[in-house]
Amino acid sequence: MQALACHQQGQWAQAKSGYEQVLATRPQHFDALHMLGVLATQTQHAEQAVGLIQQAIRIKTGVASNRPT
Repeated sequence: MQALACHQQGQWAQAKSGYEQVLATRPQHFDALHMLGVLATQTQHAEQAVGLIQQAIRIKTGVASNRPT
């Protein structure tokens, strides 16, 4: 995933765009959701980070939720 390489190099805008591109076609992509959550934490968007990481955890564990994300 090229977004991960951008993220690791501190190119956060490009990483965010890359993760969002993955999610546009695969909204249940665990890694993209998780890393977008990590990025949100790094850019001081804690509330958004929590939602993204919770969504990723639900996908990974197969836990369904009726709450909006």
